[in-house]
Order: sequence, then C-alpha cells, then structure tokens
Amino acid sequence: MLDGSSVEFCSLFEEVGFKNQIGDWHQIVVKEPLGIDAGKASIRLEPCDAFEIDYTLEYPAPVGRQRFVFRLDDPAVYRKEIAPAGPSGSPGTSGNCSAGVGLGGRFDNFVLFGRRTDQRCLRFPDEPVRHRSWT
Repeated sequence: MLDGSSVEFCSLFEEVGFKNQIGDWHQIVVKEPLGIDAGKASIRLEPCDAFEIDYTLEYPAPVGRQRFVFRLDDPAVYRKEIAPAGPSGSPGTSGNCSAGVGLGGRFDNFVLFGRRTDQRCLRFPDEPVRHRSWT
C-alpha cells in the first residue's frame, strides 16, 4: 500500500516516461445516460466531452456526507488533486479485510476516523471522497 495514496505510482510513471503504443485504440463512448441503483449504492454514466467524476459518499460521523467533482483534463491535475489522497475508514465499518482489501493498512498509510481523529493527518479536508472516487 506504500503510503496509501497513488503518489508513488505517479512518480514511477514520470520516472520511466510514456510511450505511444502501436495498434488499434478502442474508445468507449457513452451515448445516453445509464444508471444502476443498488439501494445505498448507485452509479450513473452520462455522455460527456471529457472524463469527469461526480462522487458523493456518506460515512458515519465525523466524516459525514462529502461530494467531489473532478474533471481530468491534464495528468498533472490528477497528481495534485487526487493522487495524494489516501484510504480512510471508521471503526466497525470497513469490513474490507475479510474480503482481502486493505490488508496492507497501517496507521502511517490509513486514516482511522473516530471521536479523536487528528485532522492534521489529512492531506485534504475532503480526503475520503477524493480517494474513494478513484478506487
């Protein structure tokens, strides 16, 4: 999990560089809105001229409801606005370890929210929604 964010991966990509690949490129085009609703979770795809995410999460207090809208126009914006965001959770709500998710979590790469969470350890005030919008 490194530090829990994708900053290290961005650094590695920048270090080795990028190379255009030869071959066919298959683009996915959303022509009309498509949505799936599963009770507390839902997703909706809509036509757009760019890659844009509008994500809302609802966690128990103290996180609560957070919304983040992000438009990917430049990889540098991703590196600045999304990549530093790391994982977080609340006691008794993650349940992901039994599914094999988050097994590399430590207190230096994961923010555990509770009554006494030190907000200074966050990289963004809305860090949970920034991280979840890309995972």
